[in-house]
Amino acid sequence: MSAFFFLADDQIRRLTCPSSGPLRLDARGRLAADGAEWVASVIPFAASERAPRRYAMVVAPDAGVSVGARHVTDGVHEIAHGDHVFFGQVEAIFSTDALPAPVQPAPGDPCPICCERVGEGERSAVLSCPRCGARACNVCWMAFPRGVCATPGCGQPAALRRLLWTPRLDDFYTWEDRECLPAQPQG
Repeated sequence: MSAFFFLADDQIRRLTCPSSGPLRLDARGRLAADGAEWVASVIPFAASERAPRRYAMVVAPDAGVSVGARHVTDGVHEIAHGDHVFFGQVEAIFSTDALPAPVQPAPGDPCPICCERVGEGERSAVLSCPRCGARACNVCWMAFPRGVCATPGCGQPAALRRLLWTPRLDDFYTWEDRECLPAQPQG
């Protein structure tokens, strides 16, 4: 599940993106109420059914949004895990880190990887990659090489028990770091 982590008043606030449909944000990086004016909208997409899920940010004209040091005036910009997004003076870090989610297979369905029956022996669950949706039983999942999802190009960590990435205050830019960022239009 993707999320934005906002820094405001030395507090980190999390805003979770829906798995389907847009997340509309106002000029201060807050949820835009229904019918309210929004400056950026985050939309999940995938090139195909098994392709890794990616995220695009649709920015309204003259919105004052920057991704990293690049000012986005309008249009569509792809965002990825770890991107710093600025809504005027408000900074956010985008994260797509998540754990594999258990899914309920139909009774008698085998594991898509090893073709063994789930529910017999050590195979107790079928797990779905949060990034690309690939499925495997818990035994196959733990055997993925290099500890990442087996789908080419996905790269999602496959560990079933790990701490999710959470930002620290020093992950955000300091005022001294912001001097190298482009000037934001006022308005």
